[in-house]
Amino acid sequence: MPLMSPETGRVPQPRRPVLVSLSRGAFRAVSLLLISAWSLLLLGWLILHWGILPHLSDWRPDIEQRLSRSLGLTVRMGQLQAGSSRWVPTVQARDVVLLDPQGREALRLPRVDAALSLRSLFSWSLRLSQVYVEGARLDIRRDARGHVFVGGLDLSQPGGADDHRAADWFFAQPEFVIRGGQLRWLDELRGAPPLSLDAVDLVVRNGLRHHDLRLDATPPAEWGERFSLRGRFTQPLLARAGDWPRWSGTLYADLPHTDVDTLQRYASLPFDLKAGRGALRAWLDVERGDWRGGAADLALDAVQLRLGRTLEPLSLSRLQGRLQVQRQRDGVRVSAQGLDFVTEDGQRWPASQFTLGWRQAQVIGATGGPSAPEAPVTGGEFRADRLDLALMAHIAERLPLPDGLRRGLERTRPEGQVQDLVASWSGPLARPEHYRVQAKATGLSLQPGEVDPAHPDEPARPGWRGAELTLDANESGGEGQLSVRDGALSFPGVFEQPEVPMDRLSAKLVWQVRPHPGQEPDIELLVREARYANPDLQGELQARWHTGARPGQGSGRRFPGWLEMTGRIGQVAAPQVVRYLPLGIGHDARDYVRQAVLAGEVRQLQFRTRGDLWDFPYPQAGTGEFRIAAQLQGVTLAYVPPAQAGAAPEWPAFEQLRGELLFDRARMRIRNAQARLYGLTLQGVNGEIADLISHPVLTIAGNVRGPLADGLRYVASSPVDRLIDGALRQASGTGAMDLKLALAIPLEDTDKTTVKGQLALSGNDVRMAPDMPLLAATRAQIQFSDRSFSLSSGSARVLGGEASLSGSLQPDGSLRFQSQGVATADGLRQAVELGAVSRLAQRLSGQAPYKLDLTVRRGQTEMLLTSPLTGLASDLPAPLGKTADAALPLRYQTRLAEPVAGQPERDTLRVELGSLAVAEYQRDLSGAQAQVLKGALAIGAPLPAAPAGTVQAALQLGDVDVDAWHALGAGLGLGGAGAGAGNRQGYLPTDLSLKAHSLSLDGRRLDAVQAQVQRRVQGDGAHWLAELNARQIQGRIDYRPAAAGDPASGRLMARLGRLVVPEAEVDQVDSLLDQASDGVPALDIVVDNFELKGRQLGKLEVQASYRGEGGQDWRLSRLAMTGPDARLTGSGQWAPGPRRRMALNFKLDVQDGGNLLEHLGMGRVVKGAKGQVTGELAWNGSPLSPDWAGMTGHMQLALESGQFLKVNPGAGRLLGVLSLQALPRRFLLDFRDVFDAGFAFDNVSADVLLSDGIASTNNLRIRGVQAVVLMDGQTDLRHETQDLRMVVVPEISAGTASLAYAAINPVIGLGAFLAQYVLSKPLAEAGTREFRVGGSWDAPTVVPVPRQADAAPLPEPATPASGAASSPRTRGG
Repeated sequence: MPLMSPETGRVPQPRRPVLVSLSRGAFRAVSLLLISAWSLLLLGWLILHWGILPHLSDWRPDIEQRLSRSLGLTVRMGQLQAGSSRWVPTVQARDVVLLDPQGREALRLPRVDAALSLRSLFSWSLRLSQVYVEGARLDIRRDARGHVFVGGLDLSQPGGADDHRAADWFFAQPEFVIRGGQLRWLDELRGAPPLSLDAVDLVVRNGLRHHDLRLDATPPAEWGERFSLRGRFTQPLLARAGDWPRWSGTLYADLPHTDVDTLQRYASLPFDLKAGRGALRAWLDVERGDWRGGAADLALDAVQLRLGRTLEPLSLSRLQGRLQVQRQRDGVRVSAQGLDFVTEDGQRWPASQFTLGWRQAQVIGATGGPSAPEAPVTGGEFRADRLDLALMAHIAERLPLPDGLRRGLERTRPEGQVQDLVASWSGPLARPEHYRVQAKATGLSLQPGEVDPAHPDEPARPGWRGAELTLDANESGGEGQLSVRDGALSFPGVFEQPEVPMDRLSAKLVWQVRPHPGQEPDIELLVREARYANPDLQGELQARWHTGARPGQGSGRRFPGWLEMTGRIGQVAAPQVVRYLPLGIGHDARDYVRQAVLAGEVRQLQFRTRGDLWDFPYPQAGTGEFRIAAQLQGVTLAYVPPAQAGAAPEWPAFEQLRGELLFDRARMRIRNAQARLYGLTLQGVNGEIADLISHPVLTIAGNVRGPLADGLRYVASSPVDRLIDGALRQASGTGAMDLKLALAIPLEDTDKTTVKGQLALSGNDVRMAPDMPLLAATRAQIQFSDRSFSLSSGSARVLGGEASLSGSLQPDGSLRFQSQGVATADGLRQAVELGAVSRLAQRLSGQAPYKLDLTVRRGQTEMLLTSPLTGLASDLPAPLGKTADAALPLRYQTRLAEPVAGQPERDTLRVELGSLAVAEYQRDLSGAQAQVLKGALAIGAPLPAAPAGTVQAALQLGDVDVDAWHALGAGLGLGGAGAGAGNRQGYLPTDLSLKAHSLSLDGRRLDAVQAQVQRRVQGDGAHWLAELNARQIQGRIDYRPAAAGDPASGRLMARLGRLVVPEAEVDQVDSLLDQASDGVPALDIVVDNFELKGRQLGKLEVQASYRGEGGQDWRLSRLAMTGPDARLTGSGQWAPGPRRRMALNFKLDVQDGGNLLEHLGMGRVVKGAKGQVTGELAWNGSPLSPDWAGMTGHMQLALESGQFLKVNPGAGRLLGVLSLQALPRRFLLDFRDVFDAGFAFDNVSADVLLSDGIASTNNLRIRGVQAVVLMDGQTDLRHETQDLRMVVVPEISAGTASLAYAAINPVIGLGAFLAQYVLSKPLAEAGTREFRVGGSWDAPTVVPVPRQADAAPLPEPATPASGAASSPRTRGG
């Protein structure tokens, strides 16, 4: 029952709407239809699966026909069968072949597996959920029309309704897979060779609107490595699946290693790569079949890239980075990221990014294509993070750049980096309507322009290097900030050295461009706050420049324009000023500044210029302004610079110059300057160049005050020296001097410089040359110019007396000085600079007047000195001695010879001393000292003729004291060593003819002397050769002085016919030998007739040398004296000086002893006797006077065939046997004092020992016919005493005498003989006698010695020691 009645308020049920009912009915109907459809589909699928597919192979021919009709190609199948996997049926086909309309095999499928799709039931067409093909061989061909055929199917834009069925069917399948296939690409359109790809894997997946594909294949080895192609596309909403030209999407290619040149044959790339090897990845964006953009990642080597149709390819050794291209209907945009390349010549572009876009209408159609050629570029923009300008300029011809920019890069050859570049323009790029450029450049360098040879005075485009520039510019102007660090600016046509180094530079640049329709725009440039510095200068400037009003070049025209510039420079090195002088200042003026300014600084320099640059430096008033003002400090100014660069200036330079320097237009001035010139001070120096452009001439004048020595140095170092022929070149002086100097210097030819000067001397001491006397307290006025010289009102004190001075320049160009005064002996002695003359004055007294005339010609001095020498006394050796009142006119003159081409300067020196002496020399003046060419000297004789190279002397004198003249020469320093010795030797005679009554030398006197002396130079050095004839000497002497550094090399060789040494001169000879020194020559003397102490000694031969070092003695290497009776030979040495000791080894060969003793003054005591005496003796004293009393040594005596003549009887006869007072006589043993009637002997022999004047012997033996005499004992030569024992054995028989002669032996002595022999038979029976001889020589004592009766028997005789005994002769036999 209802819960509520209507009465109780129940809610009434709403009525079902009609729409709901209808909906329910429709749903039921649709559900019924769907169930029916699915039932039919299921029934159909079951029929297909269980009824049709099992019989598929039976229907293969029908299927081939249907597929052929469906694809439009002939299809053949080798095998066809069906299979199933649950609900999805599959079809396997083997050896499927598709033939194109021409019957060619387009596709071969060895194996095809296809899975049917349920969509086939809905579409009422064959649909496959997957097609798997293995080992397919596919041909893809593009014909000459551009149609692409894949497996024979034309995939190009269809021409009819049936042409696209295969493509539509293929791109409607969900998945199509090919594994291990082979693909061959045939391009008939390009005409490229067929390309065969192996191991091809292809996957194509198709959706409702999306199509994805991937192709992996291995190309031929020369083509590259395995690559991959991938694509993802979408088709329009209502388009057919096979209408691929209307697809949109991206195609991607990955080629890990490929040959781009080969790739270019088969595919079109977004850029024209002509060559290259490496990796390549590329993306291509298409929209409705037209390319709209692309990108490529490149890593290539050996690349040939063409960036424009008309450009040459760019050759790169390496290229990497990403390139992108975007193409829209209104323009193109190209960009690069990480672009890095290396050119073929090794230049590297670092990784950078840039973007270039330009507005240009693009024709985009179904087939795409390039921009229409007629479409203009209406604007664009370029951005780059970094640009290498040097490399960009290097490859500019291969880059797509505007022609103007390319030409600018070629002209300027820029270097550096441009960063953050943003450039935009509108209108044509060649002449944009508007543009703007913003950039920053670092390390910027621009090559300057070249000056036009046709217009060398016109400036060219400036340049710089090492700059940094920030700019913001547009078509109306702009501004920039310029800075330079360690760089340079270049101004060709402005400065002679265009490049100006810059350590630092900063400036703000502002410019404006004001266009004029139909004309070139006006340009104005402002340089603000410019500050600069380099090694030469530092300063700042402000400048304003603008173009001229009228077109072209010239005054008032567009170029070079109008400039207003002001600035200052703190300081600049003075020699560098010339490089900053503009070329508008004349070349001669600039060249003068270059050569004249050598050192110093220019400070506080201020400059200003204003006017048209064409008229610079504005020589005409009112045309413009050019002014430089500066202060000179420490400047060295060669006011007359040298003719050649690098040479020393002829005029001494001003030093420490300070003053004001002004340039006013074409005029230069130096005002109120001061300077130093050597030690001189210049004040009030003013200089001016009135016109720097046309024939500039520098005039300079000033006052000079300072030491005279510095003034003379200035004259000697300037062309004034040449003007006066070097007259003051060696002059020196003391004290101060005042000089006024003015010069006019034509800068075009400084050789035409003119000078004027005036020099005042006020009591100065002046010496004209080091070897000339002092001019004390000199007063004079000297005026000189480039054409004249004069000395006036001169006076000085010279050589102890007053003298007047004057001088002037002669018409022939010579300079002449004249002086007249008095010279005193004391003044001459004090003038040590005169050398020998000053020393000669030691022998003078008094004073004498003189006149002196000096002429300087051709740089040489001519002198004429005359004086009567009255008032001057001389105590010189004869014949030069004179009293004070005696006149002996002196004339000393030098005269230059006339110049001869090719010969050195010569002169003649002539000295006359009254009629007493004359000398004349011709000299060569080309060296530092005059060299004698020939000369002649005469005293008391006519002046002889002198052949070239000789100095002839003729002397005819009376008594000559050579010692006095030698002492005078030594006092004058003549002939000695030292400075000038060689020059003095040239004045000495080479040939001397001498006649003198007598010569006194070292105490010796030569009478009636005639001599011819020659000085010659031979192969072994200089020689003095003399032919000498005097009473005491006659012969030829050859003297060779010792060579320098070898004192032992001197030699004196004499070959004399006679030489007489009187007894009185023996001591002088000894004294001469005593005075020997290291330089004494060795002696080689041969005298045919030698006389000593009045005795004729025959021929004498002596060879001796002096040894000075250590021993200091004479070495007698040879002594030979040969006479008719004997010959003495020997050697030894003699030590001179305090020791004075002679040592002699001798040998005396005797031919006739009797005649020899008689010749020596000992009388006729011996007759005959010949033999030999040898020994060694030494004594103190002269070698010519033996000292017997102190003699030491030994002798051996052996004589035969002689006779002692009869002498007076007396006991003293026996005592004379061993007397050595007259040694030669005692050597031959004069026995006349022993035997009254004389004693004839056969042999005499003895050994004699001498010690300190004691002579002793123990074996003196004399054998004669009458007896044999035996003797021993000694004699005192100093005290003339003796102590001798003598044994006389009468010759009773030959046997007894022979026995006695042989028995005495030097070993056992006479005492042993007497003890053993004399008292024995038969000698005792022979009447043998023994004596004792004692006492003095004048009173000898002879005592017989009694014979002992008990003597011992005699032994057998011993062999004689001397061996001198021969068989005794018998009487008459």
